Amino acid sequence: MVTCEIAVAVFVRVWMFSFPSITSWLEERPEISTPNTSWKRVKEGLATSNSYNHQGNYYGSSLLLHFMKHVDRVDSRLHMFIFIACDVLIALALRKFVEGFLRKEFSSKDFTNAFKRFGLDANSIDSKNVEKVSHFVFMLYLFNPMTMFTCVSKTTVIFNNLFLSFFLLMSITGDLRSMTFFLALSTYETLYPVQLIIAACLSCWKYEHKNAEDKLKVCMVKGLGWFILWSELIFVTAALLSNPGEVFRHYEYILLLSDQTPNLGLFWYFFTEVFGHFESFFLTVFQLNVIFYSLPLSIKLRSQPIVLEFALLAVISIFKSYPVVGDTTLWIALIPMWSHTFMYMRDSIVAVFAIFVSCLICTVMWFAWITANAANANFYFATGLVFSMGQVRICVAACIRCPLRCAIKFC
Repeated sequence: MVTCEIAVAVFVRVWMFSFPSITSWLEERPEISTPNTSWKRVKEGLATSNSYNHQGNYYGSSLLLHFMKHVDRVDSRLHMFIFIACDVLIALALRKFVEGFLRKEFSSKDFTNAFKRFGLDANSIDSKNVEKVSHFVFMLYLFNPMTMFTCVSKTTVIFNNLFLSFFLLMSITGDLRSMTFFLALSTYETLYPVQLIIAACLSCWKYEHKNAEDKLKVCMVKGLGWFILWSELIFVTAALLSNPGEVFRHYEYILLLSDQTPNLGLFWYFFTEVFGHFESFFLTVFQLNVIFYSLPLSIKLRSQPIVLEFALLAVISIFKSYPVVGDTTLWIALIPMWSHTFMYMRDSIVAVFAIFVSCLICTVMWFAWITANAANANFYFATGLVFSMGQVRICVAACIRCPLRCAIKFC
């Protein structure tokens, strides 16, 4: 059954790739591609690196450009199949992750006791329900229109999602070496996932050491050590394979907000209006806001590392400097794994509706602003703000109401 669904998903993507007008239009959409994830910037980086040995206006990672350069030398048509394969691998990894997490969760004593406190029967959740939920997550990611548009536009955020999905898959095993490897790759690509290192250590503490208090510090030190080791290897490799002076170039672009092209985020509008001498101060505040939530959430959710990972992925996708819908598709697809506690959620349908409607209205507001010259930046920013507010509402509901309250001690 999974094979048939993968075949359909691949067919739909190949069919969409066969229309150059669709792919070119999607590549231009600011909701799908940003200057540091755009496929056009990748092509420009390939051209300039071959001719002048520097990346030009490409502001992604050096290793990704090096990989794309080798693929391009074999056959440029392979790019399409690489992006499709990444989408399929992400969906399979999320399916396996959700299935493994729910089996561990439903078999734990804390979960059984929590269900009894709410007057529910934990035995009513059998293996068939676990398979249904994990399969629904698989389908939700693979056939989400935002996922398909991200794939067809060939935005490089899909590689970051691939690393994060395998990080999630490894987190339920408690294997720090594997977790930190994929986390280091994701951090190298976009920087912000570095805050997930605490969640990785807590996952090892829970699933490998069964929350033994004397092992918490050991997991923290071990996780940080492996993460630093993998990061050093990645940076050294990037320096050897490309221009050493451009290894950290994409970090400067992300942190300094070098390009204020409109997108779904909160940065661009504010920094087009702020006075120049205040820019450094507010840039620091905005960047700290992305990582501010990691420490309090890690303390509050230390017994629930998977919930912590889910929350931090949502926070990163909402508050990062160059967000796209591809960032949202990863954590939105994981919401069904809390389906056994949906009864505690409020106004979730309204929030989901707000997200998808704002995505549709964004195209209208962009047309009214840029093409028809009948609106201004406020209209487009307002739709992006609704998109962010909808994500915040769902994230809060999932982190507070969906996980069993007595288990995470929120009440």
